[in-house]
Amino acid sequence: MTKKLTFAFLALALTVACGEDWSRGTIQLHGAAGGNAMSARGNGAEPSIGLGFAAGMGRYVAVAGSYFWNRLASINSSACLYEACFRAEAQAVAHELLGGLRLNAPGPGRATPYFVAGGGLVRAQGSASADGIAVSVTKAKPAFAIGGGVDIGVVGPAAVIFDFRAVKASDIRPYARAGLGIGLRFR
Repeated sequence: MTKKLTFAFLALALTVACGEDWSRGTIQLHGAAGGNAMSARGNGAEPSIGLGFAAGMGRYVAVAGSYFWNRLASINSSACLYEACFRAEAQAVAHELLGGLRLNAPGPGRATPYFVAGGGLVRAQGSASADGIAVSVTKAKPAFAIGGGVDIGVVGPAAVIFDFRAVKASDIRPYARAGLGIGLRFR
């Protein structure tokens, strides 16, 4: 299914790119902060922060890239029984470096909805400690991401951007993140 979806997306992007007016390209830089949720029970939203860019090859197609830091889970617990206390901490974070194609939908006005798909690397790191004993594990895996958002022009080159991505890396649980950020457009 993933191969068929990827092929369909690339075919659509190529079709749109062939009909583009290439003199209408833009470059956009944006920073965003938001939250993410893993697809496991019991995990709520955790913070995410990152930077991204989109280099428009025309009005409807852009090359996009992003770096995001995501805290996937965090546990901090302690318990005491009389004089004896026990403390345990654990956290999982992911650094994602993704690139792909962005398809902008034609929009009347300032809001431009878009769809984005691509891939890259996710470096996941988990660490835990209990009563002075610490362990840590790190792994980097290839990843596939799909999502979309809305780019809303505010004043001049400034834009407000809402972005959503679902990320799946091999051997790492899938997670989704949503961000709200500020962007600048350069023509």
